Amino acid sequence: ILRSMSSVVKIHSHREYEEAIQPSARLVVVLFTSPRCGPCLHIAAPYASLSFKYPSVGFFSVDTNELKDVTMHMGVRGTPSFFFYKGGKRLDTFMGADIAGLEAMIVRLKGSDRVVEEEQGLPVGMMDLMEFVRRSHVECLNQNEKHTCASMFQRGDSTYLESEADEELLLHIPFTRVVRIHSIALKGPDDGRAPKSIRLFINQPTLGFSEAASSSSVQDLDVTPEQVMGARLIPLKFVRFQRVNVLTIFVKANQGGRDTSALSFLQLVGQPLEATKMEDFKRVAGRPGDTE
Repeated sequence: ILRSMSSVVKIHSHREYEEAIQPSARLVVVLFTSPRCGPCLHIAAPYASLSFKYPSVGFFSVDTNELKDVTMHMGVRGTPSFFFYKGGKRLDTFMGADIAGLEAMIVRLKGSDRVVEEEQGLPVGMMDLMEFVRRSHVECLNQNEKHTCASMFQRGDSTYLESEADEELLLHIPFTRVVRIHSIALKGPDDGRAPKSIRLFINQPTLGFSEAASSSSVQDLDVTPEQVMGARLIPLKFVRFQRVNVLTIFVKANQGGRDTSALSFLQLVGQPLEATKMEDFKRVAGRPGDTE
């Protein structure tokens, strides 16, 4: 993912394309472009401007020369072409460098942001940030090989993340763009393994267990059984989570003092900002949360 003067995220593989259009409540727009296409160059800057104007919409781009397989698979007939998705399904397509026509289609397809917020039970002006998590780069230290962090992105009662050697877990969660985090919700099993004592850090992708235990955190949480059983949103100190590239969650202890901790659901709520460069965050330990 490359940083530019916009919130347009460049897609570099078929896997990244699938991640971009994964089922969610937000509208996703994918631009198929070519570096030798005059109309593509003409609409590039206006398209980038739309990404700031409509922060609740996901804006992506594909270089047809770089990803010929994706271009052929999607049936792209010319450039610039725009594909619109919501809920994992393609809603419509648009071809050409007509920025006014493109914006009109975005407005028509995205619907009311307020309605989406109310339907999801989110605070007004906030949205589900899990759509912006770079899932293939999520990593967790001390995870059980049979119950990895990939389980948090799957649906089902039998899927969960679990620690291995002891009750501690250290999750590094990178985003495809800089975000503000307003609140967090977690859920775990009702057998005492659900998280209780949690420490949160931002933009420290190489943080280890010793540093997480001894360093000053951005915020410490003492999660109640009611909050973790019901996956209730827990408000954070919003002013401290204004420009987050990577969120680190250190689970220090669980509800029942069990030997291992388990997490079956995670939700982060807030506001997206500009795109971020994921190559800046190098994995130093642990295993990635590969969801494929």
